[in-house]
Amino acid sequence: MAGEQKKPKIDLKSRIPSKTVKGLTPAPGGAIPPPPGAVPAPPPDLLGRRTSPPKVSADPNDPLGAATVSGGSAAVAQPQIVVVQGHHDDHVAGAASKKGVLYALIGAALVVGLGIGFLAGSATKGNEVKTRATHDAKEIQAKVGKTNDNLQKFLDTLKSAQSEMQNSAQLSQPTIDAIKGWSSGFTSADLKGRELGYFGEDVGGKLITYANKVAHIDELRANMSKGGKLEGANAQIKNFEIPKDHARWGVKISKSTDAKLPPMTFADLVDFGAPVKLDAASFVGDKEKKLKLKNGEVDVEPNPKDFLGKTIVSPIDGKDWLKACPVYAQAVGYTKQNVDELVVAIEGSGDDPGTLKPGKDLESKLKSIASK
Repeated sequence: MAGEQKKPKIDLKSRIPSKTVKGLTPAPGGAIPPPPGAVPAPPPDLLGRRTSPPKVSADPNDPLGAATVSGGSAAVAQPQIVVVQGHHDDHVAGAASKKGVLYALIGAALVVGLGIGFLAGSATKGNEVKTRATHDAKEIQAKVGKTNDNLQKFLDTLKSAQSEMQNSAQLSQPTIDAIKGWSSGFTSADLKGRELGYFGEDVGGKLITYANKVAHIDELRANMSKGGKLEGANAQIKNFEIPKDHARWGVKISKSTDAKLPPMTFADLVDFGAPVKLDAASFVGDKEKKLKLKNGEVDVEPNPKDFLGKTIVSPIDGKDWLKACPVYAQAVGYTKQNVDELVVAIEGSGDDPGTLKPGKDLESKLKSIASK
């Protein structure tokens, strides 16, 4: 029928989805949407590898049906194993990550716990050190105080010795006994094992200096009195002592009277045998001659057989004996020097503060530390 309207042809092939999609335009945002019925590719595994997507095929008996997914050939099995392995790695990595977080939390707790324990232990140890240091300060303060008392008593003894040396050039036996029997009562062992660091640099340094000075005083005293030195010096002083206005020794001066010879003068020391008063009429100082005293000089009558015509003997007064007798001067000087040195070591002199004054200041500072 020519007049009938022709029915439009239906292209059934256009309804069948093709295996490939051409001319796709990117969706907004730059991403290409997957075609209808397409299976998206699996994500990369932990190593960045991608597995092959399963094969897609259309059922030839159902042109309008959806595409079906087949398992693929055996060659694709390895990528599938990799995918499974990748999922396993993700699981292991996630578990490891969780364990890492757990270990980090446990470690942090341990660090905090140890820190608190350290602080608590440090505080406890600090309290123990402070307790020991306070106890040490009390004991050392008592020792220093006792030593200061001993030094003061010894200084009084030495002052008496200086007076005795000035008056009689000898030490009395009680003074000698006091010097020999004295001891400071302080040794370096008193500082062993003590918490000196807690006392501070100033007090700790002064305490060590004080101990060294006290040890020096003990050493000086021991050296001057050991081996009977004080008694020996005292005996020498006594043996050679000449009272004032007395003379035991004289200087004999001889002069030549022969005009044919050049003038000559000879001097010699004469021992009178015992101290003789200078106002005596006469004394025997020579086995052959009797010496006559005249105005402090002994005129020895010339012997015609002597080469010298005249001899004069000048007696040495006891007050000047120290200048003329080296033995006497040595005995007196030894004792006096040791006594004076000990006085300076204890009392000080000039810029040297000695030992007693710094010791009293140290005692006060130790008392302050012990009371804290």
